[in-house]
Amino acid sequence: MSDKRVAPQKANRQPFPAGVAAALFRAERALDRGDVACAEGEARSILSGDAACAEVDYLLGEIARQRGEPIVAEKNYRAALRRDSEIAGFHHALANVLQDQGRLEEAVHAYRRALRLAPGLAEAWNDLGTAYFKSGQQARAADCYRKALALAPGHAIALSNLGATLRAAGDVRGAFRVYRAELWQRLRVWVRFNRRRPLSRTDAARRWLARGSLGVSHALAQAARDEQPSDVHALELLADIAQHQGELARAVALLEQSVQLARRRPDLWFRLGIAQYRSGHHSAAVAALRNAQKTGDRSTPVTVLLAHALAASGEAEQALRQLERAAAEGGDLETWTALGRLRLQGGDRQGAEQALDCAVSLQATHAPALAQLARLRIGQQRFDEALSFCQQAVEADPSCAEAHYWRGRALACIGQWAAAVESFEEAVALDPQSVVSARWHAIALRAAARLDESFGVLRSALARHPGNFELESEWVMSIYESGDVARARDGLEKLLAGKPDHPRGIAAMSGLLNAEGRLEEAETYARRALSLEPGQAMAHQNLGLALLKGGTYGEGWDHFEWRTQSEELVSVYRRFPFPEWDGSDLTGKTILVYAEQGLGDEIMFASCLPELERVAGRVVLECEPRLGPLFARSFPRCRVFARERTEANAWARSLEPSPDFQIPIGSLPRRFRRQREDFPRHQGYLKADAGKLERWRSRLASLGNGRKLGLAWRGGLLKTGKMRRSLGSAELGPLLKRKDAVFVSLQYGDVRDEIAGFERAYGIQVLHAQEAIDDYDECAALVCALDGVVSVCTAVVHLTGALGRPCLVMAPYSPEWRYGMSGDAMPWYPSVRVLRQRAPGEWAPVIADVLAALDALPG
Repeated sequence: MSDKRVAPQKANRQPFPAGVAAALFRAERALDRGDVACAEGEARSILSGDAACAEVDYLLGEIARQRGEPIVAEKNYRAALRRDSEIAGFHHALANVLQDQGRLEEAVHAYRRALRLAPGLAEAWNDLGTAYFKSGQQARAADCYRKALALAPGHAIALSNLGATLRAAGDVRGAFRVYRAELWQRLRVWVRFNRRRPLSRTDAARRWLARGSLGVSHALAQAARDEQPSDVHALELLADIAQHQGELARAVALLEQSVQLARRRPDLWFRLGIAQYRSGHHSAAVAALRNAQKTGDRSTPVTVLLAHALAASGEAEQALRQLERAAAEGGDLETWTALGRLRLQGGDRQGAEQALDCAVSLQATHAPALAQLARLRIGQQRFDEALSFCQQAVEADPSCAEAHYWRGRALACIGQWAAAVESFEEAVALDPQSVVSARWHAIALRAAARLDESFGVLRSALARHPGNFELESEWVMSIYESGDVARARDGLEKLLAGKPDHPRGIAAMSGLLNAEGRLEEAETYARRALSLEPGQAMAHQNLGLALLKGGTYGEGWDHFEWRTQSEELVSVYRRFPFPEWDGSDLTGKTILVYAEQGLGDEIMFASCLPELERVAGRVVLECEPRLGPLFARSFPRCRVFARERTEANAWARSLEPSPDFQIPIGSLPRRFRRQREDFPRHQGYLKADAGKLERWRSRLASLGNGRKLGLAWRGGLLKTGKMRRSLGSAELGPLLKRKDAVFVSLQYGDVRDEIAGFERAYGIQVLHAQEAIDDYDECAALVCALDGVVSVCTAVVHLTGALGRPCLVMAPYSPEWRYGMSGDAMPWYPSVRVLRQRAPGEWAPVIADVLAALDALPG
């Protein structure tokens, strides 16, 4: 199925004036028959009527070019683009006149801009190929001509150009085959030319549609239909325009009218099948495509789309049989690619690779096949290879939306979210109808902490696909990450009312109920999701979190283990080529423990390392760089590698002896913390540097009398509840006004303005030592030198508790699972006391509890 898209119509554009469209039609018809003076007169009449528009400037450029006035033509094309830079045909026309003047680099840039807006513009691909040929880039030229021919197989000029390119490259036999095809096409064009009729409204409407001016095209097609309601050509044109505008339901209705008027036209049935498939009406698409075959079109595009529609309708086996039969009969490029795609969807990786290898053996630069190979490599956790395939695909065809999409997925898998955003953005621009690209674009923006932009992407996608469950679900998740849990839950409840048995939606509801502290309901929803889809990773993970938060550790850890299956977290896991530790005997064995989740989590899960050291022969520990010196000192039997998490893990492959097993650090409690009694009553398992500790004690003593209290008031990221677990200056006021305390900032980030605000509001001095924020070994020494720490739920709580120092935690009503849901004890750290909100958002009683706790402390 070819992908002949133009730039989408601007949402705020008013209907194009019918009178102006009629004048443009008369001008173009005159230009078509060579009457340049008449054409210019019609165009000027529009200007004299004070109805200037980009289309008139463009037409004046066409008139000037036909007169042999390239400078004037360029001026008019640029004027058109100043009025509307989103019409591909205007960029194409400018590129042509630039090429006429020998300005090839500028021409290539303009062609690329046109093709970004309209990837299916065969003429632009052909003309871009000519610009490359003139620049001496024959290989690129040949790829462009082939793309033009893939979009328009009968393009005689592209055939001629490809033949010349092949001949210049020394491929005489290939050139001869192409020239023979060209001769046949020119004979057909000659016959059509000699039967040529005057330009009709529908002909002109089709031209304006190809250029990207939907307004003029719609006005002319509508005029043709008004004149003749049964004009099938006008109906199908209006359907095309509706699809370009994202109005798929309207397109389907128009095409259904068309096929009733011309039931023996297979191309209409095919186009109806495309529209119904894109609308999600897969069974209806199957029926339309079978009609296309019955009326005579058994071409590859129909066969391939029918297979995809069958698969989407739940008839995967029938879909595969159809493609396998076509492949056995001498399958072409598209058939093998489609077969590979469907086999991948069915989980047959070996069969998919065989089919895709057949595709690239026919054309090594076929971008869709390369994109599917990238998809295959992602599933195999071979991300570098996936990115390489995507790069090849994008270079071969920059307009291949799925190549950009799978590049984004590969980048997301290795945690490069900023780069992933760019790839998903490109995929959405190239295929605005793709729900999955829009959804992942929003996910990537949230992961890159660009929440407002995530809302914008989803808003645009929902305008194109109103009511889509997956997009609505992502909208709910964006609301949740903005901190409004109740509104997110209300939104998801409305969605589930329409789809009460949607496993992923039910699993998501479990997470939202957990965030509100409704643990029993959260558990019920998660178990219901699993009854519908036993392998639903989000449901397992959310069930695990609810159980852990409620203190049911054994079963909780078992479900929590499913976090490793999350498609958004795949970059964290499976990074090393060693077997997963299954709990078997480690005597004399080497195990690699690798980092995951945040800094505080690494510290908390490290409490299991002493037990692991006792049962394993050797422990290799990967950790976040800031924790390296602290962990090396605290766990001397571990071989510590402090490093950033990357895909390049040569250091682990060269370890001697090679690890027998690997395990993410967050999976250790599943082996060592199965019940409450398994948590040790330690006095600190991390050890600060003695010399640094003495220096901090001296520095703190210089601050005067009073308790020296560390303070952190903001915690987490948007997706981990930052809005719910952070306090502002006014809320901290009663604490900061204490006269018997000296406060030391332990807050990460740029807090200079906030500290200055504290000092202005409360007349106090707050020490902020950036070296202790940047260097966790310094921070550990500072924490040990303090009399205590007062903090929101953030990494410094874990550091303080792991050092065995006193800490008061200001917890929201429903904190992260690590803090439990009730009580003031935190099983991970005996020295930590949790002070909880009584109701969501109420910090004043918590601050009062902090003050009372400080009053009760000795000294």
